[in-house]
Amino acid sequence: MSCEQTLVYHSHTMVLGLEPALGRCWTRRPDDFSGQAREAGAEASATSRVQTGLSRQRTSTRQRRAILLDEARLFMAAAHGDPDLDLDDVAHEIATSRRQLQRVIAEVADSTFRDELNAARMRHAACLLHATNLPIEGIARRVGHRQPAQFAKAFRRYHGVTPTAFRRSTPQETRDGRSGSL
Repeated sequence: MSCEQTLVYHSHTMVLGLEPALGRCWTRRPDDFSGQAREAGAEASATSRVQTGLSRQRTSTRQRRAILLDEARLFMAAAHGDPDLDLDDVAHEIATSRRQLQRVIAEVADSTFRDELNAARMRHAACLLHATNLPIEGIARRVGHRQPAQFAKAFRRYHGVTPTAFRRSTPQETRDGRSGSL
């Protein structure tokens, strides 16, 4: 197995660039290696980075975390109507740990799980308000809120206007499924 393959294959076991199973430290992305292991230089560089407190994520780590965030957002968008949806449910669905998902959301999205879930719910609520004549109470339930008052408060906080004001700004023809022209 070449160094590049070893890095990619073992990347899920690395913590701060250390690969304990092989006793090696890596400081370069897999595509930076020219086919020869540069362990001595890599170990010295990793040691100095760890001592100075500087750590750099490899490209593959950033990519994996971005993919995890995308998967989590997709699942939240699909399951946002469940009022009991929580971090554990999403982590289980995308086959990661609760802590890893928290870390990914914090580092990649600079957000929290609650904020991400609320964003999915509020985007869907805006679509429903724009496209349907459902009562606000019904929309609140469809997007995972048990109390319409709490939904209205969250909607106003996210969009800057109440659900009623948002709906008033949408032409009636759009909600009826008719276009504005004949």
